[in-house]
Amino acid sequence: MNESDSDELFGAIRLDNIVSSEKLSKSTYQLLLKGKYRLWSVKIELPNAFPFCLPKAYLLNTELIGTLPHVNQRGVICLEESDSLLCDHYRGQQIIETFIIEIIKLLDRVSLDIYQDELLDELEGYYTPKYTVNSFYVPSTKVEHIPLKIYRYKKQLSPKHLMPLALLGEGVSTAFSNVEYLNQFQTINILHLPLERAILPPKGGDFLKSSYVEGLSNYLSETNRKRLAKLLDSIKPYFVFFILVSMPRSEGEQTQLLLKLTARNAANHPLKDAGNEWDVSYFSVVRNTNSFLAKRGGALSELATKKVGIIGCGSVGGIIADALGKAGIGNLILVDPDLLLPENVYRHILGGGALSYLPSEKVTNVKYLPKTHALFKHLTSELPKINVVPLCEEFSESLAREHLSGCDLIISAVGAPSVNLAINATLKLIGYRHIIYCWNEAAGCGGHSTAHDLNETCLECLHRDNQGNFVPNRLSLIEPGQNISKSLTGCGGVFTPFSYLDSMKTAQMAASQAVKVLLGKEANFAESWKGDASQPLALTQRYKKMSMMDHLEIKQSDSCGVCSE
Repeated sequence: MNESDSDELFGAIRLDNIVSSEKLSKSTYQLLLKGKYRLWSVKIELPNAFPFCLPKAYLLNTELIGTLPHVNQRGVICLEESDSLLCDHYRGQQIIETFIIEIIKLLDRVSLDIYQDELLDELEGYYTPKYTVNSFYVPSTKVEHIPLKIYRYKKQLSPKHLMPLALLGEGVSTAFSNVEYLNQFQTINILHLPLERAILPPKGGDFLKSSYVEGLSNYLSETNRKRLAKLLDSIKPYFVFFILVSMPRSEGEQTQLLLKLTARNAANHPLKDAGNEWDVSYFSVVRNTNSFLAKRGGALSELATKKVGIIGCGSVGGIIADALGKAGIGNLILVDPDLLLPENVYRHILGGGALSYLPSEKVTNVKYLPKTHALFKHLTSELPKINVVPLCEEFSESLAREHLSGCDLIISAVGAPSVNLAINATLKLIGYRHIIYCWNEAAGCGGHSTAHDLNETCLECLHRDNQGNFVPNRLSLIEPGQNISKSLTGCGGVFTPFSYLDSMKTAQMAASQAVKVLLGKEANFAESWKGDASQPLALTQRYKKMSMMDHLEIKQSDSCGVCSE
């Protein structure tokens, strides 16, 4: 938006709440607004993208900054957090007028004392520090030393260039991301101060001063003040100190802020000797703890203790493992005897990043990773706290060695009907209850996932007709007896044609079923999806009649040879 356009828009505004208006610069205007209780001095700025976005607003009553919720230290008024405005880009004037009215409503509301707790809950957003520090530490309720990884910015020796890198704790998994490389940086111990209650920031948008930091100990419990005194006795004078401050929020979470205090000369810790002048800067704490990340990402805490075995870790099984890990499953047992080969990369979630083209130390040829071990590396590097057991072996071996014992659910993503039926009979025989079978049909025709409580139904129930005859699976979308396999290299390279997108659809159904089963919401049901066949095939009546998605209850067949045993 150019300057003349914005001048025209503001010139056309007629609101009784506007006492005065003054242009400050291009597309920026200062307004004096009449609220219920007082006059509000507000700066309105039209971004370049306006009218496809909201204007920006800044509170110019600086004496009120630090006392009002939804106004940060720089005076930015966070209207989007409390209201959602639709930007009709054909009506720029109306957007501005509505925005101004909503600003007045917000400021009038939050100026009431009863809303001050909202400011205490959003202190991290209020300070909006320029720099961040990663944290794997879950704040405890006691004053304690915690380890902090530090580095020197631009390799300068000055104390002000000493920067925080990561707060450690919660048994950081070195397999997660590139956490292992943190070991190369220096570790120092810093103080954690768990305040009994949240405290307001300095008024007027002022930055924290050393006198403010020195007063933090007044907000500790009596027990923690005594603990702090003992810890301070062990801290030697220095140029730089870091303090992690945590404060309770109304909904049970904690506000966290990392403070850095720097002096020109070495001095005692500012919490030990008051009166010294320290430069105070602060860092936003980026939480990396599993509990926070899981909750923030929608993972369910109820699944953290669940144990799921996945038989078959190919195209469908690999996606299921990834999806269940991110759904919050804490324990996965992966069973598959196959290696991850270059031919798998377009159908497997791991892709080429899990391949190696270098020779191993013990053999002369390139050594490929088992699919289970490649998935183990992927999952443990993606998720901070997941227990994965990779088993490069046949299903029968895992059973014989009791590797699958204690599983709350077993998922078979093998795909081969005869193998699934053998697994079905075996698991029923040895007393497993909850199992899911999932598979793709060829050439993009569709996919299926069936959930069973083996005390009530099983996979073979879907292979019996009304007369009790053993038949192809009643969910099938492709007529049996057709040659659907392909080969690009001869008999040794036969494969069933389907795509990664097909596997994603099937895996999504299976993962969703798994969560329902583990939470006890549903059992004994099948889900199918239907696609457009990519090659000419004879299709079943079910395919022709079925909608794009189908959900049906599975009932036990009276003639099922497995359920009747």
